[in-house]
Amino acid sequence: MKMKAVRSVSQRSAFRGVLGISLGVVAASGPLAAEVSCDSLRCEYLVNPSGIQVTRPRLSWTIESTVRGERQTAYQILAASSAKLLEEDKGDLWDSGKVAGDATHQIVYSGSKLASRASGFWKVRSWDKDGKPSAWSQPAAWTVGLLEASDWSAKWIDAAIIRKDPAAGVPAPVIQGAVYEAGDGAGSLDVTGQLVKQAAGGEFTVAVKNDSFGKDPAFSHVKHLRVKYVYQGKPGERTFLENSVFRFPADLTTPPSVPYLRKSFTVGKPVARATIYATALGIYELRLNGRKLGDHFLAPEWTDFAKRLRYQEYDVTASVAEGANVIGAQVANGWYSGHIGNGGFQYWGKSPALFAQLEIVYTDGTLERIVTDGTWRIHESPLLATDFMLGEDYDARLKIRSWDGPAFDDSEWARVVERQEAARILDGQVMEPIRQLAEIPAKTLKEPKPGKWTYDLGQNLVGVVRLKIRAAAGTRITLRHGEMLNPDGSLYTANLRGAPSIDHYICEGGGVEIWQPKFTFHGFRYVELTGVSTKPPLEAVTAIVIGSDIPRTGWFKCSDKRVNQLQSNIEWGQRGNYLSVPTDCPQRDERLGWMGDAQVFVKTAAYNGDIAAFFTKWLVDVTDSQDPDGRFCDVSPFAGPSKGTPAWGDAGVICPWTIYQAYGDLRLLERQYPSMVRWLEYCQSQSPGGIRSGNRGSDYGDWLSIGADTDKELIGTAYFAYSTSLVAKAAAALGKTADAAAHQQHFEQIRKAFIDKYVTADGHVKGETQCAYLMALKFGLLPDELRAKAVEYLEADIIAKNYHLSTGFVGVSYLLPELTKAGRIDTAYRLLLQDSFPSWLFSVKMGATTIWERWDGWTPDKGFQDIGMNSFNHYSLGSCGEWLFGTVAGIDQDPAVPGFKQIIIRPRPGGNLTTASGRFRSIHGAITNSWSLKNGNFALTTTIPANTSATVHVPAKNAAGVMESGKPAATADGVKFLRMDDGAAVFAVGSGHYRFSSRSAVASPSGK
Repeated sequence: MKMKAVRSVSQRSAFRGVLGISLGVVAASGPLAAEVSCDSLRCEYLVNPSGIQVTRPRLSWTIESTVRGERQTAYQILAASSAKLLEEDKGDLWDSGKVAGDATHQIVYSGSKLASRASGFWKVRSWDKDGKPSAWSQPAAWTVGLLEASDWSAKWIDAAIIRKDPAAGVPAPVIQGAVYEAGDGAGSLDVTGQLVKQAAGGEFTVAVKNDSFGKDPAFSHVKHLRVKYVYQGKPGERTFLENSVFRFPADLTTPPSVPYLRKSFTVGKPVARATIYATALGIYELRLNGRKLGDHFLAPEWTDFAKRLRYQEYDVTASVAEGANVIGAQVANGWYSGHIGNGGFQYWGKSPALFAQLEIVYTDGTLERIVTDGTWRIHESPLLATDFMLGEDYDARLKIRSWDGPAFDDSEWARVVERQEAARILDGQVMEPIRQLAEIPAKTLKEPKPGKWTYDLGQNLVGVVRLKIRAAAGTRITLRHGEMLNPDGSLYTANLRGAPSIDHYICEGGGVEIWQPKFTFHGFRYVELTGVSTKPPLEAVTAIVIGSDIPRTGWFKCSDKRVNQLQSNIEWGQRGNYLSVPTDCPQRDERLGWMGDAQVFVKTAAYNGDIAAFFTKWLVDVTDSQDPDGRFCDVSPFAGPSKGTPAWGDAGVICPWTIYQAYGDLRLLERQYPSMVRWLEYCQSQSPGGIRSGNRGSDYGDWLSIGADTDKELIGTAYFAYSTSLVAKAAAALGKTADAAAHQQHFEQIRKAFIDKYVTADGHVKGETQCAYLMALKFGLLPDELRAKAVEYLEADIIAKNYHLSTGFVGVSYLLPELTKAGRIDTAYRLLLQDSFPSWLFSVKMGATTIWERWDGWTPDKGFQDIGMNSFNHYSLGSCGEWLFGTVAGIDQDPAVPGFKQIIIRPRPGGNLTTASGRFRSIHGAITNSWSLKNGNFALTTTIPANTSATVHVPAKNAAGVMESGKPAATADGVKFLRMDDGAAVFAVGSGHYRFSSRSAVASPSGK
C-alpha cells in the first residue's frame, strides 16, 4: 500500500532553530574513546519537549554498540541554560559528574531549580564495560512551561458569534423552505408550511424531533432540520441536528460559522525570544502572520474540562517581525461543547473559548505580553459548521483573503466578548500531539448508483479527506464516509448511528480547489462523493490519516500472509483509536475512552508503539474521573454510562502496572498508587465475604462472547482478586513493604472465596466457559494441584468447538498466552490460524483491514450484524498481538525486571509457520529476533541491545547440537549454557548479535 508520511514538523525538529549549530557532535574524549555511543535522548519520554510541567524531569537515552556484552558502567550528564554553554561543556544547570551504574532511563534531573519558562540543553556520555568514556551525545533540549497561575495574564474570550435578534426596523428572516430529513438521505418530511405559519406569529422555539413534526421520516436514521431563508436580501441555509432546538428568528440572523479571531500588535525593537502559550475550551488552530502555528491537530487534547486543561507552547521567535503583526485563531466545539459519544452534547459547556498568551522578550531584556482579552476582533468565516459526529461544512465563496495577515483592515469587525470561567488546572502537553500521520491516495473509483461516486482507499483508517476538485462556483460537494459497502456497492452507513460523518464543500469556482476539514475526524475506508455532473478524477480524494503521533516500536512478520494482515489490522486499529485517549471506535457516535478495551489491549499496544507518554496523560484523565468513593468509570474522561464495572474499572490498576512493566516507570506508578488503592477499597465495600456481589456498574460481563456467557459475579470477583494482587506488586515495587503484605494477604482471602464458591474439587470452574477458565488460570485463582485439570477442561472446550474460541473482550487477551504457558502450543496455533467463524482470521478472510468489534461483524450468510453496535475498527479483539511478539517472534521480558532490561528470546514455532521475525524498540534499544525452520533445521538470529542481557531458548534435542555463528554454542564468545527447558536449550547472553542453529526437536510443517 502506498502511504506517504507527512510529518512536516515533528518533535524531533522542534528545537532546530534553538539549538542551531550546536547540533554537531562534540569531539570524542581522546583516542581511547569507547566503542559505545549515547543515542535517542528523551526528556519525560518526549524528544525535545516544550512546555513541560515538571521541575525535576526524567531523562533517558540508549547505549548503542556492536560489541558483544557491552554495558554502561557509568554516565555523566551536562545540562546548561544555553546551547552555547553546552557546546563549551559547561553545565551551569547541572553537571552530574561521573555516576557509577548502568541506568539509562528514569534519570531524575537534579540540578538547579527550574522555574517557569526555563530552557534546558543537555547531553550525556557513557563509560563502557572497560571503563572507557564515549563521545558526548548529540545535544537535546527541553523548555519549562508556565508553572504558576500567576504566570498567566490572558483572559478567556468567547469564540462563538453571539446570536442576535433583528435590529429595530429590520425585517425578520423569511423562511422559504424547511425539510426534516435523514442525514443519509433515507427519508424526508417537508415542514415548510408548519414553520412559516409559526414565524407569522413572531418568535418561536421548536425542538427538532419526531414529535414536533408529527412523523418519523426515517426510522433508526439520524435526522436534522434544514431551513432555507432570506435575511436582509441574502439567501441562507441552516441545519439543526435532531434533539437540538431551533429558535426563530435568532438562529437565522447570526451567520453560521466557526468565526475568525484576530489580534493586531506592533513590535518596535529586536526580539530575543517569542513564545505563545495557548489552550481552549474546545479545539483551536492558531496562526501568526498568515501561517499556522505548529503541526498539532485537535489541540488541546481531551480531558475532564471541568478539572483540567492541557495547553501548548509554541516558539515563534522566527515568526514575529519588527513592525505590524497579527495572531489569528479559530476555535471549534470539539469534545468540550460539541457532540461526543453516546449522545452527549455540550457535556462540559455551551460554546468554545480561547485562552492564549504571547510573550515577547526583547534583546534589551524587557518583556511584553499580548493576551486574549476584549480587544480581539471576531468575524464570521467560510467554515459554516464543524462537529466530530456530524462533519464539516465550508463555503469557499465566503473566503476572506489575508484575514490573518498584518495588512488586513479589521476595523469593521466586532469586538470579542470576555467571559468568566471557573479556575481549572492548566497543565502542559505531556504526550505526543495529534498530528497528520500519512496520506493515502484512493485506489479505485466506481459509480454504484447514478451520481454517487464511491472511492476505495484500500484501508480502513481515521482522518479526513483532502478534496481536490474543479467545479463551477456554488457547486455543493458532499462527502460521505463509511467503513463498508452494501451488496450493491453503495456506501454502508447504517452502523454510524448518530454520527452522519458528512462533509460539505461549496466551490468558489475559477480553477482547481483543494480543501480538507480541520476540526473533525471520521473512521472510513470508503468515500462517496456527490454533487458533480461528470465523473470526478481518482485524485479528487486523498485520505489524510490523523492520530496521536505515538512512535512506532514494533514490527512483526511471518510466513503466513494472513497473520501478517492480522498484525497490520491490529496496528491500524491502534493507530486510529489512540487519538488523545484510547477510544473504542472512530466511526459511530461513541469514540469514548473505554477502560475495558484499554486494559485488555495495553500490553499489545506497548509492543506496537511507545505509549509511555500517551498513558502518562490518559491515566491522569482516569484519576480525574474517579469517584471520591473509589469507583473508576467505564470511560475516561467520564461521559457515562456508569462507574464501578468489573474489568472496565480494573483498568485503573492494570494499565499503570503494565506501563511500569514496559518502561520501569516508578514515578507514574507512585502517582497512580493512591487511586489504585481507592479502587480496591470500593470493591471491598461491594464484596461481602470476598465475593463481588454488590454494585457492579453496567456489569458488561465477557462482552461479545459467542454463546458462552460467563457468570458476572464470578468475573467481578476474579478481577477484584487480580487487581488486589497487582496492587500488592505495585506496593512492593514502590518499597511499601507493609502495604504489599497487607494486599497480598487480602488477595489470598479473595482467592479462597473464589475457590470455595466457583471451583469444584476436580477443577471445574463455574459455567465452564473459556473466559472463566482463563481468568482462573491468569489470575492465580486455582489450587496448584488443579491447574492442570483446568487446562484440560479449557482445551476440551476449544476442541469441542472444533478449535474455535468463544470468549469476548474479557478473556481474549489471556487465551493464547495461557494455553502456551500450559504447554498447549499446538492448540494455541490452531486457534490463531483458524479462519472460520469465530476466529481472528475470519475477518481477515472477509477482507478486513482493521480489527472488528464483533467476531461476526459481517458474515456471508447473515450479512451485517446489529447496526446498533457494529464497528469495523475496534482494537480489543486484537489483543492477541502480544502473543505474536512474545511467542511467535519470541521477544519477551523477564517480568521480575521491568523495562526489558532482562530479555527473554523464546520463539515457539508451530502451525504451518516456517519463518517469523520481530523487531521491538524497547526503552533500552532495539531488540530483533527472527527464526526459520526447514527440513528439521532451526535457525535463530537475534540482536540484544547494549546494556541489557537475555536468555535465549533454542529449540533443540540437546545443547550439544546447538551452534552459534558456526561454532558450538557452548564455546561461543559471550554465550553460556544454562539448562534444557521444555524442548529448548537455554543460553545466557549479553548484548550483541547472535546466530544460533540446531537440528531442531521441532518438526517442520508438513509439505514445507
